[in-house]
Amino acid sequence: MGGALVRRFCAAWSNLNPYELAGYFAENAVYQNVPIPGIILGREAIDAEHDVDLPIMGVFELSADFGHFTSWTQR
Repeated sequence: MGGALVRRFCAAWSNLNPYELAGYFAENAVYQNVPIPGIILGREAIDAEHDVDLPIMGVFELSADFGHFTSWTQR
């Protein structure tokens, strides 16, 4: 079930729309982009982080209903 969310999210990257991408995250999500120090907390802060052009390998944690990401770490 969570695989579908991850596939939709990965496909959405081709749109390069940070607002669309932020919508995949829970309100209290944790975002960590390993090449950049620090952790970004919450959907609003993730939405403000418009860095969408780094190649990544993401580690996803999903909400219990598989509807949102609760954590994502880029490596």
